[in-house]
Amino acid sequence: MSTVTTEDEVELDEREVPSQVGVRVEQAISYSLRGGVIVAFMLVAIGIALGYVDGTFAGGGARVDRLTASRSRVPHTLTAVVIGATHGRADGLIALGLVVLVITPILRVAVSIVGFIHLGDRTYAIITSIVLALLVISFFVTGAS
Repeated sequence: MSTVTTEDEVELDEREVPSQVGVRVEQAISYSLRGGVIVAFMLVAIGIALGYVDGTFAGGGARVDRLTASRSRVPHTLTAVVIGATHGRADGLIALGLVVLVITPILRVAVSIVGFIHLGDRTYAIITSIVLALLVISFFVTGAS
């Protein structure tokens, strides 16, 4: 028993099966998002555990107004976050985890650009590059540096 297929059916089948490059791009995007969230979680969890072990969180509840005040010990700049984390301070590790969590979607956009280039999709590569540029500019405009 043989089956006869028309050209329309063959074209439809080829469109339904994603290319190997497309699958790899989707996996890379998935891994970057998953990896970013896992790393962020681990940094925050280690920071919290360290804070209880070294006494950072001892002696009264941490109120939001005390944590966000400019004179507080919590790092308020990216440089302070990196210094705090490299010195093994609980607040620095927690803040670094939050920075990683914020940067993770931006990494996803960057990975998407590479994926679109590999797929040969110039239009989406350009559009995604513009989105990445806007995201990066927004960090400098809002004073996140």
